[in-house]
Amino acid sequence: QALASLVASEPLDFVQINYSVAEPEADRRLLPLALDRGVAVIINRPLGGGGLIRRLSGRPLPAWAADAGYRNWSQLLLQWVISHPAVTCAIPATSRPWPSHHPRSQGPSVSAAASAVASQTIPATTIRSAVRRVSRQVRNARSPSAR
Repeated sequence: QALASLVASEPLDFVQINYSVAEPEADRRLLPLALDRGVAVIINRPLGGGGLIRRLSGRPLPAWAADAGYRNWSQLLLQWVISHPAVTCAIPATSRPWPSHHPRSQGPSVSAAASAVASQTIPATTIRSAVRRVSRQVRNARSPSAR
């Protein structure tokens, strides 16, 4: 609320916030306000700081996501974040930042996922409307009975 008040009352160039499927609170007031005021938005933790990916690890992508060309949860979750019209960029904090072809890589990384996401031509409205389905997957991954 304090940041939203600041965005509403001050001529800011940008804000940097946490935002992901696991932390969607900014979607209610802050992101629409930043969009209206022309404030750039940098997203921290678009993958939930790794915890979100760990919770979803081993769970198959929903059929609709696989059909749309997503190969992993990182791609899908990153696309969900950057598809919001207020989001300027996202910083995917990752323990494996190297592209899969890099000598230090241990395989596909979020960098590779980000490259694949950038080339997607899926309309943002399609991704945004899918949030309910992804959110259900996340909630199921959180619950002990889902393990």
